[in-house]
Amino acid sequence: AASLSVDAILFTCSAFGGPIERVQSEHNMPVLKPNEALQQQIIGHNGRVCIMSIFQPTLPSITQEIQQTATSLGKYDELNFFPQFVPEALEELNKGNADECANYIARAALSILTEDKNVSSIALAMFSMAFARDKLVNMINEAKADGKLDSSRKIEVITSPDAAVIDLKSKLFQVPT
Repeated sequence: AASLSVDAILFTCSAFGGPIERVQSEHNMPVLKPNEALQQQIIGHNGRVCIMSIFQPTLPSITQEIQQTATSLGKYDELNFFPQFVPEALEELNKGNADECANYIARAALSILTEDKNVSSIALAMFSMAFARDKLVNMINEAKADGKLDSSRKIEVITSPDAAVIDLKSKLFQVPT
């Protein structure tokens, strides 16, 4: 990609950690790991965050990465998040039932938001979960309209692609001081 005169590189699969770090060290441009910007948003968040995944092994690794990054930034004591696995969602996605997968994710998030009034953000941990964002936002809005959630409660839904785009825009379009 760098030979094509691109301005930035965004990897979308975290399985390539070592090669991604090599590309980061070899090129003078923004090179992001898939969840790097999402993790930064979680670390900088002022409320309680639920990190959801449809693939169980993602949760220990993303938890460890967030804790390591927060420690290196001196923000470990400020972390306020917890991981949540969404069983059956990946099975539905593998069967080609993306809508049902999104329903599982949204219902699980809604359950958490109903039970824990301190959760102010839901982070969809995997790039491949971003498609469920709209379904989740719609369910949250319906629950607010129906009185199941406080209508004044601010609830943010964070996805890896959205966080990455925001981060890349800030890096690419910095105004010189």
